[in-house]
Amino acid sequence: MPNCIPGSPQYWKVFGLDLIAMTQTKGLPDFFVTLTVNDAWPHIQATVKSGWGAAEKTEDIHLEAATNSEAVGTYPDISVMAAEVRFQWFMKNYLKNAKESPLGKVVDYVWKKEYQKRGAVHWHMLLWIEPRTIPDDAVTAEMPRANDTNDPTAHYIRKLVKKLQMHGTCTPKCFQKAFGHTTSKCKFGFPYHVPQE
Repeated sequence: MPNCIPGSPQYWKVFGLDLIAMTQTKGLPDFFVTLTVNDAWPHIQATVKSGWGAAEKTEDIHLEAATNSEAVGTYPDISVMAAEVRFQWFMKNYLKNAKESPLGKVVDYVWKKEYQKRGAVHWHMLLWIEPRTIPDDAVTAEMPRANDTNDPTAHYIRKLVKKLQMHGTCTPKCFQKAFGHTTSKCKFGFPYHVPQE
């Protein structure tokens, strides 16, 4: 199969070689970015509950409503369309913007589109930023460490991140043992413990 067919083994081999060449000429990327679908996006929830056209009337984002959202696994078309719109917006406003973005001036990028086991589309990207344009307050993310503080806001944000931004990696096969027995813990050790350092 030729390497011009996206998704083929030859395509990914050439992609990997191109990526190695980019790191040799440009250095290591400055940012690794992941964009994914969130079932709790108000526009997705409005479309699921009220049909097409309801999303345009949705203006507010209520975090409490987001934690009680309806799963949209039976509406993959809505999820994929919403994700594609947001991805194109991100590309236009951040990656292809001649001006500086919140991460600095993007000089090059590479991305890969994937689908999670539940069908949600997501993108992984490597970004190279023009030197001295990365702002000091550039946003980076990590799991909020609620155990280090008594701050109720930190606990609340940790709860939202765990519910809305993390997905499990286990499938039913992970819990199978010999002779048809099952276990309550993944035999591969997922999910891994989040360090508190």
